Amino acid sequence: MRDRVLSAVGLVTLAGASVWALAGGDAEPAGSLVVLGLGWVIADAIVWRFAERDFDVPDEVTLPSAPWGLVVGPAGALGLAAAVILGVPLLAAVCAMALIATLPGLYTRFPAGAVPLRVVADADRVRRFAESNGVPRGGAVAGYVAPVGEDGARLVVVAPDSAWASLMVRQQDVDLVARLARVELRDRTSPEVGRDLATGVHYWATMNKSW
Repeated sequence: MRDRVLSAVGLVTLAGASVWALAGGDAEPAGSLVVLGLGWVIADAIVWRFAERDFDVPDEVTLPSAPWGLVVGPAGALGLAAAVILGVPLLAAVCAMALIATLPGLYTRFPAGAVPLRVVADADRVRRFAESNGVPRGGAVAGYVAPVGEDGARLVVVAPDSAWASLMVRQQDVDLVARLARVELRDRTSPEVGRDLATGVHYWATMNKSW
């Protein structure tokens, strides 16, 4: 759900239109807000649905679909409620169609054999960090893995500018997260590891912001 700013604005607009309708507001301005809010949400959902992640996806791996219905569904419901209160049948029909369009996605979002959402989220975080620190789209980034406890692992990612960050993942997810995020795993015991890592107060502040 990260970076869905336009959807958030649309949902807030639709909520405001619903409150306005309940308060007895005029149909024309309230209806205009419904149209604007629904339009923003649908536009953002289309971008979300067809956006290509910078992943290296093996042929045998299936990714779950983007959960665009999580924003379009509530938007359609809010718009439908406002339109019914305002007494605008055409607008109610449009909002109802938006709501109904999200229902098939509940069954197709997780195709058989799709990797867990946590794996996709972890790989996406790694790519965001890598690209924000100089790694081009499609480029690889260095990484190291250290076991933590019985089922955990810390994945440390080092960008070309020596910036680095880490995240905790499940041990059974490490290889797939690294593969999807184009992380080249290296020997963490190598004496060269320390030379690749930037340190210092300024670096720590920058790293926190980029994550």
